[in-house]
Order: sequence, then C-alpha cells, then structure tokens
Amino acid sequence: MTWQTHDNPNVRGPVDRVFVSQTEYWEVHYFVDHYLSTHNYTLSDANRQIVHDTMKQYPGRAPIKREDLTNFLNQQFKK
Repeated sequence: MTWQTHDNPNVRGPVDRVFVSQTEYWEVHYFVDHYLSTHNYTLSDANRQIVHDTMKQYPGRAPIKREDLTNFLNQQFKK
C-alpha cells in the first residue's frame, strides 16, 4: 500500500476524519502518522495499515475526537 499524500477526496467510511477541536479536524492519514510518531513507532506502510485497520474497530460514533481515538488505540496496542 502506498500511503496517500493528498487530501481525502470526500471518502466516507467508519472513520473519515478525526476532530482535534470543535471546528478543526485532521484527515485520517495525518492522524495515523501523528499517532505513530508521537508514540515512537516507525513510520512505515505496514504500521500505518495496522493502525488504520484497528481504527475500523473503533466503537464510537461521529464526530470522533482525537483524544478518544488515541485512548482507544493505546488500549489496543498496550506494550
């Protein structure tokens, strides 16, 4: 999988954007890279795919807040 470098073309799915505040959101690919880098994981297509696949299991409903999604991922990837 080649990681996208352009804006999300209005693709809608289980998680299509992650809200940082009430009015600001990040595209999923940006959130995934941010999550990996801030948690000291290697930025690779394989790791991106793991995080993306895990995000599909997120039980919350839109709007999805960054802190809630981060907490969910941290629980899934306990070290």
